[in-house]
Amino acid sequence: MRQLRPDDDLSIVSEVSELGSRLAQQRADQRWFLESSLPPPWVAVDPDGRVCMITWMLSARDNASVKATLGPLLPTLEPHEVAIEGAFTAETHRGLGILPDVATRLMERARESDGARRGVAFIAEWNAASLKAGEKAGWVPFAQREERWLLFRRRIRFLPLNAELK
Repeated sequence: MRQLRPDDDLSIVSEVSELGSRLAQQRADQRWFLESSLPPPWVAVDPDGRVCMITWMLSARDNASVKATLGPLLPTLEPHEVAIEGAFTAETHRGLGILPDVATRLMERARESDGARRGVAFIAEWNAASLKAGEKAGWVPFAQREERWLLFRRRIRFLPLNAELK
């Protein structure tokens, strides 16, 4: 695990016409993240040196660029918090436990370098693989992001989970 380098091959997020709509959108989202003002992403590389997973670790220092890029999709991070966002694993490397390993290492790094005490990640309810990876990494559900549209305006709230919902 390391930060992205300028010479890294990012073909894992390239546009490919034969992909299904969900995977094509996930790759497009990654390209959008890469072009944003967010800090450089972190990557996992396979034994051949190819990037096989990409994600962003964001801290309170990044709140301004997070708001500029994502709007209200993430809560404002406190000085002791980090967010793992935009995690994407190459199709060829899925199911190998890369995401929980990378997330655990990133949290350890944030703890050591910035004194982070809490990591957050918002995972879509339909994304069973990432939910399973989060559980494997020891993540505990704490909130649900509620998105509602009214008169073409999106409203986002972060609702704490009740004990019976956990």
